Amino acid sequence: MRSRASPARHKIPFPQKPAVVAGFLLIDFICQRRPNLNPCVYLIDKSHFFQRLLATLREELLHAVNASKDAAEYATNEESRAESQWDTQGLEASYLAAGQATQARQWAEAVEELQSEREDLLKPNEQVSLGALFSCDFGEGVEWFFFAGTAGGQTISTDGHEVTVITAQSPLAGCLLGCKAGDSFKLPNTSLGQVLTVE
Repeated sequence: MRSRASPARHKIPFPQKPAVVAGFLLIDFICQRRPNLNPCVYLIDKSHFFQRLLATLREELLHAVNASKDAAEYATNEESRAESQWDTQGLEASYLAAGQATQARQWAEAVEELQSEREDLLKPNEQVSLGALFSCDFGEGVEWFFFAGTAGGQTISTDGHEVTVITAQSPLAGCLLGCKAGDSFKLPNTSLGQVLTVE
């Protein structure tokens, strides 16, 4: 008896990564349900990630403080004194010191804010909101994000993954706010992305 030929399998096209225009993510968000494209995604230890985030910010703070001190010392050093009206080494060092000091204050404020909100940020989440550690599928692998009130754009390596911190000002955060695991969103090129996990 001749065996029947198995029906052809149609590959599901994966969505492309969102387009970036002028540094912003342009996402036409449509929330809907669809099958999980990657059921093997596992959760990251949020507490461990949070510790890594704080440690990284403290390192950035220390670096900025030391750089500010070095620049300030050079600005007042004999070697940086202007030898002519066109010599601006001392002035440039002063500007650098001021910039590093501002950056140091920003890192210090970020660390303080995260520490003060630690309890709330580490609470379990069922949807994308402040404190959510979540993963998305844009078609070329799983990408991880952490929704915080500060330190936006910071990338932290933890448990073999890169986690990007986003804030409420991020276009991506605005689009995904309130989404749950399994919710999908539609990109301008009509491709679909999906929220895989939220914790």
